[in-house]
Amino acid sequence: MCLKSNNSFGRVFKPKSGRLVLYLKDINLPKPDKYSTIQLIAFLQQLITHKGFYSNLDFIQLDPKIQIICTMNPPSTVGRHELSPRFTANCRVLFVASPQMATLQLILGQVMPPSLGKHTADFLLDLF
Repeated sequence: MCLKSNNSFGRVFKPKSGRLVLYLKDINLPKPDKYSTIQLIAFLQQLITHKGFYSNLDFIQLDPKIQIICTMNPPSTVGRHELSPRFTANCRVLFVASPQMATLQLILGQVMPPSLGKHTADFLLDLF
């Protein structure tokens, strides 16, 4: 999805066209090592802090048109781990709570009838 190019500062990864969004799901799922480090988080911290990464002693920059979006569940969820405050301090964090039952019924009530038919949608909504 990227092209390798060179500029006055070295190698750069640029999107082939437009913007490139790198989506990473459940970034707090990997288990920390014996030093309490999650390798994925350490790599992402390097990307964010230095706008690039090292590969075979060469520094490779990421073009600003590359955007990284990550999702995770709370650390209290089974199998999830807490992220380093040094990492989260450099990120924009957005918390979205689970919707209330009434909100879910309203959303499903608007989405389901056109796609499933009125009677099927009413039946499924009654299950909630």
